[in-house]
Amino acid sequence: MKSAFFDKLNSRIVMGEYRSAKLIIVVEGIIDGEVFGKIRIPGGPVDIETIESLIKDTIGRKESRVETKERRRVGSAKNLVFEVTQRLNENGFNAIGIQDEDLVSVTRFIRGHKFESSSRQTIFTTFPSTDMENILYPVLSGLDKLGGLNIEKGMPNCKSLAMSRIGLKIYEKKERKKLRRYNGKEAKNIPRLKMLFPKWEPKDRNKSKISQIKFVENTGNLESIIRLIDSQEVFSDSDLLTSYVECCKLALQKTEQSELEWFNFVRGHDLEWFIRFHNEIGTKRLREILLSGINFDILSDHQLFQSVEEWRKNNHLPRLFVSSNTEEE
Repeated sequence: MKSAFFDKLNSRIVMGEYRSAKLIIVVEGIIDGEVFGKIRIPGGPVDIETIESLIKDTIGRKESRVETKERRRVGSAKNLVFEVTQRLNENGFNAIGIQDEDLVSVTRFIRGHKFESSSRQTIFTTFPSTDMENILYPVLSGLDKLGGLNIEKGMPNCKSLAMSRIGLKIYEKKERKKLRRYNGKEAKNIPRLKMLFPKWEPKDRNKSKISQIKFVENTGNLESIIRLIDSQEVFSDSDLLTSYVECCKLALQKTEQSELEWFNFVRGHDLEWFIRFHNEIGTKRLREILLSGINFDILSDHQLFQSVEEWRKNNHLPRLFVSSNTEEE
């Protein structure tokens, strides 16, 4: 499936869909592409390639379970940003990649390293935010441009889920040798955090709503989340369960003792789930509100856009984004 993905990329190259005169910005998801699409200069020197769109073009329309399985075979969007950017540059194009920082920097920080970006060469990340959503929400909330949406109500849940995610990353690294001894399959004794979220069943909306309410009630603090994880019965080794809990508590302790902001470690998709729940709003309408309030000027102070601008100037490229700043360069 991954070879089919790159066959699709190569066909786009052969068909002339990319132009050597333009900078190609390779991004992970749809929201990333929409943000850069909105702030770029219309008809200007920027084209945007979205990994999610390439994946969908490769897989095509299929039953959701089959599609999910095939997506895993393609690889993560984050890794593909690096590979596609590299492939485009090797073919004579000028490309940069934008990756979510995710929990890379904050996990390293909790393990005793400096809190810093994982950006490198032509790959930039959303640091110090975990992802694009968590670049947008703090900025727009501070400017009162979220149409009255309440983004704080679900924050305790988001922070607690973040601790369980960071704790998992620390735990997997700490216990990797022991985990591999379980029939060589690391899936054993690994919390399935994605499975904690309730599935929406269109045919039984009342049941789905009850499941959502219970999920909100059971994820308000770390202790409740650990009880949920324990109920999954994935831990056959009680020592490993204890180790995982200790890693989660370490994550909580270190973040509380630091000067980290919530957008440094909360996952954007988690935040949006709780925003949709507490504001009774759908994904489409939420994204409309989010995108309607942005422009380059209000994003230009973020490290991601500052880094891209610095790279642009160092490479003597023309302006990429619409800006009210007409200062001579």
